[in-house]
Amino acid sequence: ACDRRTAGRPFDNRRGRQAMSGAMDRRTIVDTGLFGVGEASQTPFPEWSLAYKAEHVDWFPFDLDKAKDLLTQAGLGDGFETTVVTISDFPELRGMAQIIQADLAKIGVTLTINDVSSADWGQLWPAKEYDTLIASAGFSHKDPSTLFNSMSGFRLNDNRTNFSPPTYQELVTLTAGMTDPAERQAKYYELAEYMLDEAFALVISFRYNVFGVRTTVQNFRVHLDDDMDLGEVWLTQ
Repeated sequence: ACDRRTAGRPFDNRRGRQAMSGAMDRRTIVDTGLFGVGEASQTPFPEWSLAYKAEHVDWFPFDLDKAKDLLTQAGLGDGFETTVVTISDFPELRGMAQIIQADLAKIGVTLTINDVSSADWGQLWPAKEYDTLIASAGFSHKDPSTLFNSMSGFRLNDNRTNFSPPTYQELVTLTAGMTDPAERQAKYYELAEYMLDEAFALVISFRYNVFGVRTTVQNFRVHLDDDMDLGEVWLTQ
């Protein structure tokens, strides 16, 4: 997910944030930065999620002309300079940032990449010492409520983007307390479209964890959290 702090210009403007979403070539990022292992998306919900809706996947299509127009509507038609933080232990994040950097340059936005260590990242994000950042987001493969309860990019309190207005709090709280699946799904669709329209945390891709296992390895399993379970593994030779 590419999180965008909304504490001040230029990202305190919804149109400006929408422009950033429309300037992201998510398909190229997946094919190049993630070597095709993933699915381009704009919400943090995979296809099997209760909150997934196909129409949300390409809500803001990659369109630099439209992105430039949205910047103009936001009063940012002359462009601006900003910085994105990536984590050096995950080189694919820098690769993703470089693709975004090249496209933003075409609409007058200068993006500087600040590649930091995991130790520095652990200090930066709690202090909110960044303009934007690219990082992974977990829990989206579970029930949608888990994402909003646990993931630092989307939870109600102390999230990475400083975004938690009353409407967001109301929708997140309401969906967590609902029990009827159809009603929950309809409300999660509403929440997803609110998130897309506000564009406060820009999802790039649902990424799969990949494990390479030889044919001699038997009973290899993966936990719900995508951790390896080697408790019953044995080798045929």
